[in-house]
Amino acid sequence: MHDEWPLLVFPAPNSTVLDLFSSETSEEVASRLLNELVKDTQSSSKQSQLTIESDDQIRWIMQVLNHSLSLPLSTERQFKCAQGAVHSYLHWLKALTSVKDQDPSIPKPIAETPEQYFRNILDALRSIFRRRECMDSFSVERQAGLIESTLDTIRLLTREPRNGYQDEIWSRSLSFSLNCTDLLLSPPVLPGDVSCRIGSSVMESLLSLWMHAVGEERIPSPSYWRTLKDHSANWRHHVTVIESWSRKLLALTVLVMRSIYGVEYCNIPVADESLRFFAGSTPQFTASLSCEMDIDERTKLLHESWTNIFSLIDSPLRLLHHSPSKENGSGDTEGEREQQPLCFFLAVTTIQRMVDLFYGDSRVCISMNECDRYLRSVTSEAAPEPPPRRNAPSDARTLSSLSAGANAVASVSSNSSSSGPSRTNSDMKAHRTTRMSDRSVRGGPPSEANTESDKHGNGGGMPVTRKGEGRMEGGKGEGSTALTASKIVAHSLTRSWGLPPWQSPSRSPRSSRLLELTMPWLMEAASTHREISRKGYGEERHLTDDVISTLSLCSSIDNSEETMMPVERHEGLKEKRSSFGGSVSSASSFTALSASQPTSNIISVDGVEAGRAAAIAALTRIVCAKSSTEVLPTSQLAQYLTLVQQALVNKERLVLCSLVYYGHSLFRLALPAIETLLPHFLFALDIVLIESTKLRLHPSFDPVEMRRQCLRALSTVVVWPTSFGAEPIPQLAENSSLKSCCPHFINLRLRIYKTLIFSLRNETDSFNLQLTLAMVTVLCEEAAGFDLTMSDEEREVLVGKETNPANGATPEKALVTSLVRGVISALCDRLCRPEWNSDFSVSFSALDAFNALSTLPHQILFTNKDLSTGMLIVSSLCRFIETQLGKPPPSHSKDLHSSVVAAFQSLTVWLCSCPLLAECESVLQIVAETIQLGITGTKKQTGEGEEKKAASRRVFDAAEATMNSLFTCLGSHASSGVVDERRLLHLFGPSAIDTTKFQHFLVNGDSILSFHEASHIPNLAKGTPCVLYVRRSPMHMAKVGFARITNEGRKGKDDAAKTPIASMNSLSVSSPLSTSTPSSSSPASTKLTEAYAKAQAFRLPPNFHTVTCKVDTLFHPVESSRESEEILLEMQRLAGIEGIRPEFALSRMSKEERERYRTPTPKEPVKTCNSIRVFLYDMGLINEKSYGKDLVPLDAGQSSSFYRDLHEMVDCSPSSFLSTTHIFYVRNGQRNALDILENGMNLQSLSSEFLQLLSSLGEGVEVGRHEGWTGHWSTAFSSERKPVEERGGVDHYILDGLSHCVYRKEGGTEMAFVLPSQRAVRHFKMEMPQTRSSRSGKSTVSYSQSEVTSPTRTEHNENDDVFVQSPTARSFQPYSGGGSSMGGGSSTRRFQSDVKILLIWVERLEDVVHFPLEDVLCTCDDGGDRASSVAPSSSSLVSPSLSHSTSSHSPGSKSMSASIPFLGIFLHEMESGLVQIRTRSSATRFGCVGPLMDEMVVSVSSLSSLIRFTILNVTRRNIAEVDNYQHTHVKRRQSISEFGKKYAMDASYQQFLTQFILS
Repeated sequence: MHDEWPLLVFPAPNSTVLDLFSSETSEEVASRLLNELVKDTQSSSKQSQLTIESDDQIRWIMQVLNHSLSLPLSTERQFKCAQGAVHSYLHWLKALTSVKDQDPSIPKPIAETPEQYFRNILDALRSIFRRRECMDSFSVERQAGLIESTLDTIRLLTREPRNGYQDEIWSRSLSFSLNCTDLLLSPPVLPGDVSCRIGSSVMESLLSLWMHAVGEERIPSPSYWRTLKDHSANWRHHVTVIESWSRKLLALTVLVMRSIYGVEYCNIPVADESLRFFAGSTPQFTASLSCEMDIDERTKLLHESWTNIFSLIDSPLRLLHHSPSKENGSGDTEGEREQQPLCFFLAVTTIQRMVDLFYGDSRVCISMNECDRYLRSVTSEAAPEPPPRRNAPSDARTLSSLSAGANAVASVSSNSSSSGPSRTNSDMKAHRTTRMSDRSVRGGPPSEANTESDKHGNGGGMPVTRKGEGRMEGGKGEGSTALTASKIVAHSLTRSWGLPPWQSPSRSPRSSRLLELTMPWLMEAASTHREISRKGYGEERHLTDDVISTLSLCSSIDNSEETMMPVERHEGLKEKRSSFGGSVSSASSFTALSASQPTSNIISVDGVEAGRAAAIAALTRIVCAKSSTEVLPTSQLAQYLTLVQQALVNKERLVLCSLVYYGHSLFRLALPAIETLLPHFLFALDIVLIESTKLRLHPSFDPVEMRRQCLRALSTVVVWPTSFGAEPIPQLAENSSLKSCCPHFINLRLRIYKTLIFSLRNETDSFNLQLTLAMVTVLCEEAAGFDLTMSDEEREVLVGKETNPANGATPEKALVTSLVRGVISALCDRLCRPEWNSDFSVSFSALDAFNALSTLPHQILFTNKDLSTGMLIVSSLCRFIETQLGKPPPSHSKDLHSSVVAAFQSLTVWLCSCPLLAECESVLQIVAETIQLGITGTKKQTGEGEEKKAASRRVFDAAEATMNSLFTCLGSHASSGVVDERRLLHLFGPSAIDTTKFQHFLVNGDSILSFHEASHIPNLAKGTPCVLYVRRSPMHMAKVGFARITNEGRKGKDDAAKTPIASMNSLSVSSPLSTSTPSSSSPASTKLTEAYAKAQAFRLPPNFHTVTCKVDTLFHPVESSRESEEILLEMQRLAGIEGIRPEFALSRMSKEERERYRTPTPKEPVKTCNSIRVFLYDMGLINEKSYGKDLVPLDAGQSSSFYRDLHEMVDCSPSSFLSTTHIFYVRNGQRNALDILENGMNLQSLSSEFLQLLSSLGEGVEVGRHEGWTGHWSTAFSSERKPVEERGGVDHYILDGLSHCVYRKEGGTEMAFVLPSQRAVRHFKMEMPQTRSSRSGKSTVSYSQSEVTSPTRTEHNENDDVFVQSPTARSFQPYSGGGSSMGGGSSTRRFQSDVKILLIWVERLEDVVHFPLEDVLCTCDDGGDRASSVAPSSSSLVSPSLSHSTSSHSPGSKSMSASIPFLGIFLHEMESGLVQIRTRSSATRFGCVGPLMDEMVVSVSSLSSLIRFTILNVTRRNIAEVDNYQHTHVKRRQSISEFGKKYAMDASYQQFLTQFILS
């Protein structure tokens, strides 16, 4: 920038008159003269004893002072002389300050014209900065004290300059500081000289003075900037220079970012006094780095200063190639070689932190005092100091640096003016250390020699002895531990904890511009290798690769029978790879680093490899921070991908860790050609994930966090193999032979599967296991969908050509059947272990995974008709329940019982998904015992006097629900809808069904049976008495069945009458009832009939007829006797006589006689009777003892109110879980809630992928006619039962829950999906979102009142008056809250999903941050919170601090929305076929709910299934998350019981019989 300007020229040192004399004479003269001069200046009298009035006198005195400044300071007299000279000169310089009262001891010529002597004084003071030879530690300390005094005076001059001399003072001071710093830090560097002691302060003083001058605009010309840069190139081999430059650059970066994006962008305190001019009031601008700005001069000055400081040191790579001693012809010193890696590491780390500051990361530590912190920890010999406090202000100067060596550690501070006892040479030698060879990171294990030599450190990488003295006498390394560059690198990494990348705000620099700024230097740094580390690198890498390959990638994982080898078995790993990055002293020395371990025992890390890791981390940070709409230039992307591929191939552990940690989101950026890295990236993930279970591969990253980032990275590519299938992966020719290569995408599925199985079996962290379980679910769902539809070509690519081996085994381990069995085996193996069952978050995630796996096709779960997989899952769930309930009483808690309840739920899910499991004797036995354990608290048969007590009421209800499902839900058909009295009326017509003739009974206190005579319905009766009944039970909504009374003798003639009671689900709502009895098994189960033998299906035992009753043994069998034999003979004789045969006798009789003797036949059965009475009697319900208890007749006299309450109290009480998902579509840049609500009014304008998702979530239903859940209590459970009429097409649908919604019932849960609109918000009287500014301007949404209400229909049937008025027969009225508007009444109970589920599709990923969640959440109301009669809602998924009663707030209020538990799932199509998931949710008690988790990537084909799985898991979690949660069957039972009590008939048994028989 300033190359055209000349360099400053500094004068050579001048000789003095005293130099002509001997040293004794000159020292004697100087000592005596200075003694009087100092006494005069220190005199308290106002009059000076020495009268100096002429210039000649001053010049003569300055000759003496200049000579004194050049003395070696070895003796006390030399030091006193130099000290006096410095004191005199500094005292005279006070004449240039703005002090009003000048000191009279200042010579008159200097006081009057100080500018004439200012330059000469500064030139003379340069001598104190020159390094002396053969100086001991005391002399170094003395010189350091004099230098500090000089620097303090220079600071005073620049802060309080005398009027009229400002320009002179600043120009001379800057030139003096530059020259002195160059004299002190320029090569060659001698071990133990003053530059090691005071270099940090000098450099810090120079930069502070420089920035102060910039702020005051006192830089005379650009020549000063060029001179500073030119001389800095000679100093950059000093660690102190790099540290000072780093602190100044980072502080300036903070100020620059504030000047561009505002003071809140990078909220880090900057305590540097030299930058107070810029930090005082930082201007704010709205522009970014990618565009030009109109800025004021001060901000322009700040930006120019930052640019100059940034380029001061040049590329970090030059630090490795910089050899100032060799350039000066003195030869490269060993100390310089040792400092180069540390300087390189610090420079790259500075750029890395600078990049973080560009993105507003306020966690960055801008005080680079790495050597200082390490030095303190070594000298204290105490526990390691805690990590540096983030954003702590930088010190004015560092106490010491690497170059200080052991002398700085062990030196004793000495006051230069004190007269304490001097130290002998032997005493000083005791504090010196010799350099010992140090072990550093070179990609392989340390050698024995290095390990042995590392017991002794080195002093800053340099020998501490002076040139003239030689090495330590006798070669003894006595004294303190020495500093080494590699140890400081390790210490710095250890204390700089790795933090996840900061989530950049919307206004942040463009990645392409940051790459233009930093990419050349970072690419050079990331690609460099030290010559010393290249030797033997390949052999060491192959060694480690073999270890990893043996452990994971090349190990074969069979199906469920094979258990992956745990890490503990691989003891060889600890021996072959005993260090992180190949250089840790031992595996436990780092991971077991505790507060009791001294910092001096920290392992060492090679600075070059650590610098490479930091460089690739910075580049990855920039690339991953790009916005979804930004396109990186091809040249930049190509360079970066080439660098990453080389890093993945080399497999250096530090570099791999940095790449994975900061680049876990690389594969969700949709970068071109990123797929070429996928095989190597998966191989690297496997290496890091496995080794992190035993080692700390990177000092900055905790092993648990490192594995977490690996799993996050894996979650972005888990669907790639099935999404891209058999497509080839492009690879470079030189990498085609590597073990990590893979020809096709689908071949990577097995590698991902093995990595996940390893994590399942070896991971210990709770969140990591939850993430792994979610990915396992996604993998199985994706694999199932792919394998069921794959072509022959894809199958050949996946499993090869040999599909039928000779031995009959199944070699296709890559197929989904093998994957699923392996996953189930791992889950079942770990579920009951203490590591999982004691961690409830992991337990719930595992149960969620089990629930999702139950939806896989049976041909995958039960291959070859083998039910063993299902039996294993059921037995594992039962064993888990037994393990939890078998824990001692102190361990029982609500959370433990919640896990038991969730396990019972999962058990129910599996039994309902595969009913054949319940027909296996072993499965039925263990399930029955588990249910008994849940209900009675024991598996033993208890006596009559023993108390039966469940563990808790919640466990009892869960076990009861499983038992009820076992008897009522298994094998039932998919629900055909609610079939009640009104449906029968429309089905058979008013002539057949009279709603006033229904007789209703409360049976067993929990079921309602409504009977109607059906003998007059030909299709049902078949000529026999028949009865129709509607059954309402806790487990089922209204279902209809029919029963015929048949004659015993007609059984063989009438096949339809074999079963007196037909199936409860035999009614068809679209056609008349059929007499055929459908099969009770599910369609899928018919394919498994041959599996009964394998699964030990229940059969009658062969000896079932054997008499076992003692009473039966008392009856003897019939035996022949003499009398019986005689009778038998007589009968045989008579049979042979022709006239005695019956047919001959009848032929001789008359017609009347024949009729008299004909065998009697029964009469034809009656076709009409009181079939209801007969049915109840045959069922054993008409009994005086059971009357009023098991059978309670209901009074339906007031038909209108009866059926209204029946619908409101019973039919509106669901038998399934309910879930409402509110879906939103966010266009590019939308931030206004009203604009977002408007999108749902016009579905045609939305993206096709979003519409495809809507269609796959469920089926569209008309809210007014839907008898199930619709998303809001005011519209749910409609009583409209008219058959749906075919109507013409509609222009478009509005799925806001008023007219239509998307509905699906799955897994015992009714799910409704709605797109809220403004008209729905108004109708349901929810709070309207406030109008806020949006990118597209203010909202333009407006609706007329006609759009809020629906058309009015008045048509009705003659029997409509006894039912609840249907919504289609009335106008929609605004929802008043509390009850269902279907009946206009108030319900006694309302139930809801306690977690608000939001599904948001965003066109641009950055809009996730700005989504108006608080405003939108107010529109996600299902009406349940406003029911006045509902009991107060229990605490939900929110944390205790956020849980509070909402009864005092209006519905949908902002104060209430703050405490509403919610889960927001954001969907963004990153590229064709792949959708990225982002989640935002309230706090939960049991971790995240899967399988959709934050930052995961899934395919479009499986997205709807995974969304439903997540919704189901969230809904089921309510039982565990919500305290005192009641099961749906318990709530419905209470509703039925309350209804029965309200309408119970008040009549005695005799009155009931009389009325019943006569009716």
